[in-house]
Amino acid sequence: MDAPSLHEAARGPLRYLVTAPASGAALAYINLLGADVCTSPDDMLVANMRGGPIPRAGVAVGDVYITRLYEVPDVYSVATLSHHEAVHSWQWAVASFIAGPTAFPTAYGATEVVLPGSQNPFERGAGLANGGYDVPDNVEVLWLGIIAWLVAGGVWVVVRYRRRNKHDASCPRRTRRRDRTT
Repeated sequence: MDAPSLHEAARGPLRYLVTAPASGAALAYINLLGADVCTSPDDMLVANMRGGPIPRAGVAVGDVYITRLYEVPDVYSVATLSHHEAVHSWQWAVASFIAGPTAFPTAYGATEVVLPGSQNPFERGAGLANGGYDVPDNVEVLWLGIIAWLVAGGVWVVVRYRRRNKHDASCPRRTRRRDRTT
């Protein structure tokens, strides 16, 4: 018997646990605006929205795929798009496990600014054709993706460092033992 793929191995309780904060926020959003919800073959919740802003043909937030099915081109089935979005859910789970629940949307957004659409390495990893993207002939954008990741990582490190080193003016700083006067 063949070993399961990385995507298949990531399905299940651990992925759901790690993406729970984002999935919960998405469920609150779709319940607030109203949506018909079903489960896809990839164990994603698919929310067919009637209103509210949605980028592109849809967006994965944790384990919830928010879309307007009437805007999805006929050539792409919901199952194909759901598989593409399920890979994004796996990407979200890995990033959340490593750096927290906001890591994936931050990294994705920073990468999207530098490498939009089909050039985005997250979209390439999820399968461009399955996501309805035009598949480019060249793969020269890989080095730009690496640079975008390094920039996103650098921003994350700086933000975390600054948060840890903020001191409230009302709290006295700790002093070394020899600096204390007794």
